[in-house]
Amino acid sequence: MSDKETKKATFTPEKRRPAKRPIYNPKTPLKEGPYKSQKEGPYKSQKEGPYKSQKEGPYKSQKEGSYKNQREGSEEKSGIRGLDKALPKTFGYNRSKGAGRAGKMVSRPKVEKFQSNGREEGIPKWVMNIKKLHRDKSREQENRFLAEGSNVVATILATAPDIFVKVFLSEDFNENELLLNLEDANVKMERIPHYLLKEIATTKTTPGIIAICQAAPLRPNWDRAQMVTLVDAVQDPGNLGAIFRTSIGFGMDAVVMGSGTVDPFNPKVVRGSSGTFLKLPFENRVDMAERILFLKSKGFTIIATSPHAVQTLSEAKLRRKVAFLVGNEGAGAQQSYIDMADVTVKIDMSNAIESLNVAVAHGIVAHELYIKRRT
Repeated sequence: MSDKETKKATFTPEKRRPAKRPIYNPKTPLKEGPYKSQKEGPYKSQKEGPYKSQKEGPYKSQKEGSYKNQREGSEEKSGIRGLDKALPKTFGYNRSKGAGRAGKMVSRPKVEKFQSNGREEGIPKWVMNIKKLHRDKSREQENRFLAEGSNVVATILATAPDIFVKVFLSEDFNENELLLNLEDANVKMERIPHYLLKEIATTKTTPGIIAICQAAPLRPNWDRAQMVTLVDAVQDPGNLGAIFRTSIGFGMDAVVMGSGTVDPFNPKVVRGSSGTFLKLPFENRVDMAERILFLKSKGFTIIATSPHAVQTLSEAKLRRKVAFLVGNEGAGAQQSYIDMADVTVKIDMSNAIESLNVAVAHGIVAHELYIKRRT
């Protein structure tokens, strides 16, 4: 038998086991290693290495590098990084086709540049002041509100261009036609970093454009108004925004909101109405009982809905002037207001559900009134 065969025959598992490592004792100083202590290695300490300290490296300190300071680099001159590339220097614009200015090459819109050192050194005080407009009380005190998103800003620009205070843009916002229209209306614009725009925004997804506007609604002309929406304590901003849109779509002349109704300048209402709420005259925080009596004196028929009503709207006899009452999402309109109504109607539907969403119910009734008015 060979030597190799002899070794295989005499193999035992114990011989393959690794040797046990010595148990580490933190009380025992590391004096016997290749470097007796960290201070006695090839670099006795961090200060004695090839660069004795950060100050003695190829760039002795951050202030002494190729860019002495971040404030002293190229970004001091150009403002926000990439700002000059956000819009081309010239581009075609044909106003007759809605996409340019008579085919001429024109200068890009004038937009102020936010001066930044490129770092997020906290939130500036002026941003915190704008954030106060998220709250109802601050909007009422300042008489201002926020308009977020291109569609909302474009709608307000077409409806009430004089109410803009200032428009803030993201660094990469490049909807050139909207920017040119804002410039034509002499609206102040400024590009700011994304993190600041995110602070101002009320949505999770930050829009590329946010405007600060004066709260200046139109007032109803009661001598000419013929169809009115009465809103009692609707608290969901999305519902109120939808009520505004359906009121405009079906020819209402005014919206009257009683106490307990959400603020019409709430950012969710502004977005829900897509900015169209300013096209319609409205009153806010009024005494609803007093307003119902006033409308009756002006010759209006007051309509309320009830699941217990006998007739539908198509069966009811109405005057030419009509005011339709909608109420709170859960409780509906106050019973005292329903009792003041001249006509109570029901919406014809199946028995599978008891009631409809307030905005949906308003849309159905507003559509039926619109058809009645046209016939």
